[in-house]
Amino acid sequence: MDEEHPLVEVVHQMEDMDSDEPDIQELHPSVQTQDYEMKGAISSTTASESHERKGSYTWRIPNFLNCNKDKLYSECFEIGTYIWRLLTFPKGRDGCLAIYLDAPEASSTPSNLSPSAAFKLIIVNQMDPSKSFSKETSHTFDARETDWGFTNFISMAELLTPNSPYINPSDGTVELRVEIQVQPDPRYAYDSRKETGYVGLKNQGATCYMNSLVQYLFMLPYFRKAVYHMPTSDSDDPKRNMPLALQRLFFKLQYSKTSVSTKDLTASFGWSTYDAFLQHDAHELNRVLCEKLEDKMKGTKVERTNQELFEGQILNYLKCLHVDYTSERKESYMDLQLNVRGCKGVYDSFYKYIEEEMMDGANQYNAEGHGLQDAKKGVLFDSFPPVLQLHLKRFEYDFQRDVSTKVNDRYEFYEELDLDVDDGRFLSPKADRSVRNLYKLFAVLVHQGNSGGGHYYAYMRPDGKTWYKFDDERVTLEDEKAAMEGQFGGEEDVPGMGFQHLRRAAPSNAYMLVYVRVSDWDRVFCPVGKEDLNVHLLRRLEQELAEKEKKQKEKMEAHMYITVKVATDADIQKQLNSGTKAFDLVDHDLLAPERSFLRLRKHTNFSEVKRLMAERTGVPPEKQRYWAWGPRPNNTLRAVRTLTPEEETSKLLDLKDLREMSNTTKHVSMDIRLYLELPGHLGKVDPEASLYNKTERDLLIFLKAYYPEEEKIKYLGKKLVPMGTSVQELLEVLQKKFKLLGFGPQEEGPLEAWEEVKWSPTVVVEPCNPVDQLGMRYNDNYMDGDIFIVQRSLDKAEAEKLKRPNVCDYFNYIRNRRLVNFRQLSDPKEEGFTLELWQDFPYSEVTLAVARKLGMQPPEEGAVRIRLTTYNIYVHGPQRHPIKLHEHSRLTTMLPTQSSGSQQRLPGGAAATDILYYEILDMPLEQLEQLKTFKVYFHKESTEQASEHTVRVQREGTVADVLEQLAQQLGPAAQQRALRLMEVHSSKLYKIMEPSDPIINLDGTYWRLRAEFVPQDELSMQEGERLLHCYHISKKTLGVGADGTAQQPADQQQQGAGMEQGGHQVPVQHYLFGDPFVLKVGAAETLGSLKQRIKAKLRVNDEEFGQWRFWIWSPRVGYEVLSNDEEDVAAKLPKEEGTGFTDTPYLGMEHRDDKPFKQRQSQYPSYQRPIKINS
Repeated sequence: MDEEHPLVEVVHQMEDMDSDEPDIQELHPSVQTQDYEMKGAISSTTASESHERKGSYTWRIPNFLNCNKDKLYSECFEIGTYIWRLLTFPKGRDGCLAIYLDAPEASSTPSNLSPSAAFKLIIVNQMDPSKSFSKETSHTFDARETDWGFTNFISMAELLTPNSPYINPSDGTVELRVEIQVQPDPRYAYDSRKETGYVGLKNQGATCYMNSLVQYLFMLPYFRKAVYHMPTSDSDDPKRNMPLALQRLFFKLQYSKTSVSTKDLTASFGWSTYDAFLQHDAHELNRVLCEKLEDKMKGTKVERTNQELFEGQILNYLKCLHVDYTSERKESYMDLQLNVRGCKGVYDSFYKYIEEEMMDGANQYNAEGHGLQDAKKGVLFDSFPPVLQLHLKRFEYDFQRDVSTKVNDRYEFYEELDLDVDDGRFLSPKADRSVRNLYKLFAVLVHQGNSGGGHYYAYMRPDGKTWYKFDDERVTLEDEKAAMEGQFGGEEDVPGMGFQHLRRAAPSNAYMLVYVRVSDWDRVFCPVGKEDLNVHLLRRLEQELAEKEKKQKEKMEAHMYITVKVATDADIQKQLNSGTKAFDLVDHDLLAPERSFLRLRKHTNFSEVKRLMAERTGVPPEKQRYWAWGPRPNNTLRAVRTLTPEEETSKLLDLKDLREMSNTTKHVSMDIRLYLELPGHLGKVDPEASLYNKTERDLLIFLKAYYPEEEKIKYLGKKLVPMGTSVQELLEVLQKKFKLLGFGPQEEGPLEAWEEVKWSPTVVVEPCNPVDQLGMRYNDNYMDGDIFIVQRSLDKAEAEKLKRPNVCDYFNYIRNRRLVNFRQLSDPKEEGFTLELWQDFPYSEVTLAVARKLGMQPPEEGAVRIRLTTYNIYVHGPQRHPIKLHEHSRLTTMLPTQSSGSQQRLPGGAAATDILYYEILDMPLEQLEQLKTFKVYFHKESTEQASEHTVRVQREGTVADVLEQLAQQLGPAAQQRALRLMEVHSSKLYKIMEPSDPIINLDGTYWRLRAEFVPQDELSMQEGERLLHCYHISKKTLGVGADGTAQQPADQQQQGAGMEQGGHQVPVQHYLFGDPFVLKVGAAETLGSLKQRIKAKLRVNDEEFGQWRFWIWSPRVGYEVLSNDEEDVAAKLPKEEGTGFTDTPYLGMEHRDDKPFKQRQSQYPSYQRPIKINS
């Protein structure tokens, strides 16, 4: 009890706390009128379904006045799953009795499990318990402050006054009492399920966009029921089967008590860990995910679920003004994209959506049988779906700056949305008017941040009344104002600016609204339960959920327990003889839990460990001897000392030295690792025998044997030897047991001994001098736990026949070998082959081993043509760039750092991350690295791609060298014509390279390098002539395609700028597509002349070309429609040509994209990759 208090300084700091409320109590002591029932020293009650625990403890200190200790601890006691003890200073401090509540385990408890409690400290009035004196406070106990209480709890003068009611006159006993109410820490203990009835989703890194979408889909019971009814089987792997992964995820969201992981779902998408750290757009994911689910639902009873919920139809119409011609086309949609800019709210966006566009002037419509005609075209709605998904165009693409920008304008939306408003203005003439299109707001999906990135979360009200905020793991109740008006966007006041009234764009605003038709509300929000799952799936999911909750409970209660891991000779023998271990003796983490692990409450006495091990081993406690297991200064693990008698009668939580000894970098502080010495030999326990009494003059040593012919280590057992025993004497004892060791007949030769010293950073195994005496002063490096290895002495001839003739050679081999899995770079998923290599192998030795394995002849010549690529642990595949020849000095630097613990293994035995990818080159790697390699795409004169080529030139070369190499690959005819090279990205020309440009900065990984013949008329440019960039541009209604998706390419840019037409601004959406090109424009050349040359170059028929629209952009004027064939195009261009792609004028050729991609680029911020779901 007289131990040093670790935080005496903190005790002095209690005065700061006393200066608040406790000081008032000091001035007016609170005499608590209570009746304390003493039914034992400790009592505790537990509130069901609550983490709050309460209880009390009474500490009786006899002969208190004569206590000569400066400070005194009570015994440890448990309340609310935590261990506590009281601390007092019997002699007083500054004239007062100080009392504190101490949480001894708080110093080693993770912060999320730190005990937090409100408590009352009481000194009991033994004359009248109802007049006991008390003070109350609360505290969160952690490593910084493990105790809390009152320095001036009560004055010593009052305590020691004659006839003091606080001291028992018969035996001088003082009674201290504490009442504790353990409270959950609000920083960590928020329970979403308890507070809201819902749980959230864990964020893997940057998956908040996915979490908000998956939560929204889960909260649609009709959709959830359909997912439950998708056919899956017991043999399916959720990491490879997306429907099963989604079923499991939805089930856990519905029934789990804690937040749910999405790792299996993303794994079923085919995503790597790296993908989880790439933020994408929830709109894009919604479309891709629903398309995949739609495919998976085909042929099942839930086919067309997506269409039943989300699909509506629009009517595209065009009507000529002066002839009797009308064209109509119906298209389906799964969501609608609404303009935010220029619209006050959702109704304005719908009116803008159906706004008619005039087609006149240069934009006349070519009506079949009537030629070019003035016309008007527009869109009306044939039907609206039960669940209406409205994606707000919060992001626009700045065409000239080549960046995405966020529109933070205020945009209002309403609790109800009536799309029959204005006498059905939004509906087509043939729409079913009997359907009431009155909608109720269900979900608001929010983006907080800017166009460069941010955070996604969602507000939803599943009952149509109560709003909940789903923010990754946390689900909270919210008011209507936060969910609606708070997400309108616009501006907000800048906080903390004082008298300066500054405003800024509100960073958080709605980007997706989900309305549910009132008449379909009950159908969409139908009951969904376990009965909707297949029996086999339900059984599997309930079992998984039970296992998860068990692990969660163990995790939450981890602070209550200590795991004692006990190794015996049988465990050492098993690990060494099987090859699991070679150096040291045993890995406690690899012991069989049912035999060697004891998970016990921290206040358990060590005697219980002995009792339990007696049951498991059959050896009574009095014949067991326990050794502390821990690290030496050289990082080896050994049995370091026997437990003291005091330790063997202590509680586990008091064995602080043992826990710290076990707490290495790979072990947690609540583990105790021990070696149990039992009577017997070589793992054969003899319960009838007794252990030798160990004196201070005895050493415990462990013995191994090395068999060089087999290259194996075997365990011989432990032995107590007197200090002063020589190595020779030890060997003589072992010599008598020669046959037992398995070395062979005695006449084959003597034994030699080696001592294991250390494993890292290099192996040290030292030969023993036969005259060395164990434990003597001049050689006191020998100590308890030392390991000696014996082997048969070999003569020179025998040793030369063996690869590893002595144990030192063997350990160096074990320490430096590495099993590496090699795979073809062109087929990285195939298992390939595994080779055993040395970690110090240089690049040339590694490739030589690969060449031999592949049978390349001669292997030395084949090795120089092998190039290696390292493994990317985040994408679980090859790195983007191969290893350079002199980049790594040895094999170990090419591979990920090996974990000290057990890890997953590939079929060949290599660690799961020890993979290298190889490719066989057509020239030596050293020669190749002197060259720069490019992918060059050759295009025809009509601009289509004709072929793809790999071109290699010297690093100091120029573009002319690239073109020369390309011409050789194209053939003799190409060598007679001039070629040019251009940088192209996203259907836009960025630069026409000069032949003299150096290639050192040419980047073929970002830019698409395009080559083409220079047309004859461009070989010589006359004064006033110039090259004009020409781009294909299409304008379509986003979000409405024949299959319900927007028909816009996934990898193309968008333009949000409007174009002048008819004297007013018409909001349109454009994107680039196809192959751009350059065309020579002559001085005073008219638009008509230019059009004819474009038509001939691109080989477009007259009817189609007649619908093309032309306009020009220049930095001086901006966009200008070219409507008159007699216009001078050159006159529209600035006199000075642009110096970069941002100010280079271009000709826009607006026409229909005849090859629309199903995937279109999102209107949201552009991230590093498009979303893909591969399963």
